[in-house]
Amino acid sequence: EGFGFLINFAFDSADVLPDSRPYLDKVGEMMRLPEVADKSIVIEGHTDASGSSAYNKHLSELRALAIKQYLIEQHEIAPSRLIVIGKGEADLLPNRSPSDSVNRRVQFHRAVN
Repeated sequence: EGFGFLINFAFDSADVLPDSRPYLDKVGEMMRLPEVADKSIVIEGHTDASGSSAYNKHLSELRALAIKQYLIEQHEIAPSRLIVIGKGEADLLPNRSPSDSVNRRVQFHRAVN
């Protein structure tokens, strides 16, 4: 089950948008709390349905990696606590057009430790 915030991306981009940084900072702050110091999260990248499946899978992985890198660099989260998955266009949001920009996102899930 996902938690936190949906982090969106521009078309055909894995760049972290400035508007996303405050939300990522909240995730980073949460991960630094002592009570979750031994917990990991899954960073799950997604795309809209534009482009080939192979390209979208790669782009979704790049998006998740960009978020992982942000959390490592800005919040000193151990890389081993951040698990990256690229889903491509496999899990489009319900009740939205397959090309809707909200599908270009990263979601967070608790990892089973």
